[in-house]
Amino acid sequence: MSSTNTFTAIESYIDSIDEETIARYRAYWAEVTPQTDREFYARWVFAFLSVHTTWERNVVAFNTLKPREEKLATKQQLAAQIVQAGVGLHNMRTTGIWKFHEDFWANPTVWRKTAEENWSGYRDRVMQRCFGLKEAKTSFALELCYPNEAEVACLDTHMLQLYGRTKKGSPSPKEYREMESHWLGCCRNRNLPSFAVRNVYWDKVQQQPDTKYWSYVFEKKSTK
Repeated sequence: MSSTNTFTAIESYIDSIDEETIARYRAYWAEVTPQTDREFYARWVFAFLSVHTTWERNVVAFNTLKPREEKLATKQQLAAQIVQAGVGLHNMRTTGIWKFHEDFWANPTVWRKTAEENWSGYRDRVMQRCFGLKEAKTSFALELCYPNEAEVACLDTHMLQLYGRTKKGSPSPKEYREMESHWLGCCRNRNLPSFAVRNVYWDKVQQQPDTKYWSYVFEKKSTK
């Protein structure tokens, strides 16, 4: 588990983020928050494509699939598109996306958060419906669907490194939730959207001023 010094450094970093930066991120993600079932569906497909790949290849794959229509290709055509995109993990992605595709369009409401659920419970419920997604990427899907509201966090490789976790392999569910609880608590203390704070950190690593180098795929033509 992360050391006290690591936790303190993360707390200091979050405390250092200025309100103007967060306001800019919050406003942008409010513009691209999904409103329709098709937009909601597309965010999930993006999350499936993000597993063990770079953001560049993630974007290429998403644009190759164009997952904005209810009638996606057949499973065989989907597999061919994933191979064409060069995103890897072809069998897992094909099985995961196709299962999600059929399940989602059978009843899109099932994939929304209910008023009775807390965020962790919501994540666990939909994660159980998925093939190929664990805590991190299920959380990423929820961050994309509810960018200014989600109280779960995608602790990907870069976030785990931030928490000083260098050993190979995924953290146990207990380890994951301990780190996530700390991160969310720090953001909550300043009333900041966790996803925005995470993006500020990631964009700094990438030497980018904002997330548009990848999130442009969610923008409507009128927002470009």
